[in-house]
Amino acid sequence: KDAAKPKPLKEQKKELEAKLFGEKNNAKKKEIQGMIKKIDLALKLENDARLAQEKSRKQQVVRQLIPVGVDPKTVQCVNFLNGMCDKGDSCQFGHELKKTARPAEEEAETARPRTLCRFLLDA
Repeated sequence: KDAAKPKPLKEQKKELEAKLFGEKNNAKKKEIQGMIKKIDLALKLENDARLAQEKSRKQQVVRQLIPVGVDPKTVQCVNFLNGMCDKGDSCQFGHELKKTARPAEEEAETARPRTLCRFLLDA
């Protein structure tokens, strides 16, 4: 037969809170409240571990390599783009956000002849 999968902690907590709602026996109430506290603690520890793992993953600074003969200031700083460059102005790479304009549109604008008023040309 199917092996029963353990329920997630949030579902277990909801079930215990539902049991607690109509309970009149104080001994059982305290037992259920203790179980809820344990689940809350487990959820908090799980969340803290996940946040710490995400933070450590974000804090990994990338060492950037550039080809020989290229000015480093023309290359975008990868760490700056990720929001992790702590060197600031002393960083050898560029910290300016480049505008991503499409060159095809710029060429189309320059190739189009400019129309002038014929009366202006006559004057």
